[in-house]
Amino acid sequence: MRELSLLDQTAFADLVQKTLDAEFDEEYPENGSFLKQERRGKLYWYFKGYEKSLSGGEGRRYLKYVGPVSDPAINGRVERFERVKVGYRVRREIASRLRAAGLPAPSRIEGAVLSGLSRAGIFRLRAVLVGSIAFQTYSALLGVPARIAKRLLSLARLHGSEAVIAARVAARVGHFAKADLVASQFVDLQEPDDALEIEVDHTPEEIVAEIRQRLGLS
Repeated sequence: MRELSLLDQTAFADLVQKTLDAEFDEEYPENGSFLKQERRGKLYWYFKGYEKSLSGGEGRRYLKYVGPVSDPAINGRVERFERVKVGYRVRREIASRLRAAGLPAPSRIEGAVLSGLSRAGIFRLRAVLVGSIAFQTYSALLGVPARIAKRLLSLARLHGSEAVIAARVAARVGHFAKADLVASQFVDLQEPDDALEIEVDHTPEEIVAEIRQRLGLS
């Protein structure tokens, strides 16, 4: 089994840390730049940026007034921005290296959506990402390319009929999701074809015990 090189594993850990350390400024995003323009004999700072399209590419460009070059506070902010932008370029270079090493990556649209959710603060509020996009992270955490990571994972799917799930949802108190949403969720459900199927109408302890027994861990 070919593992990721120690260099690539270190690069991934470095990327994770740099991403956590990055400070994003909604008013002046990293994909833009500051420039000076002269107006009536005086220099002023402007921010030149663009809005991201859903495809992840450049959208509408804009030019935003920031303030006079003579303002020390604004100059300090411009200097800080340049340092942050260098970190942004470094993160992109590391990500490119990791993709070349065989690690999966989200599509441009998926990346744009995840970035928007992150900037909105939902992960800071302990939201959890699940599904196929979340599975893409397993490869780097296991230290192997994506095609090998799939073989190392054992998935368990909790199975329940629509009637069972609807009854459970209806029994919940104070939850925003109502029982009438269950039918549409079953229509859109994509069932994995390589997962253990465990019936959901058991206690948590019984479910864990069955998973362990079927995986040979008990």
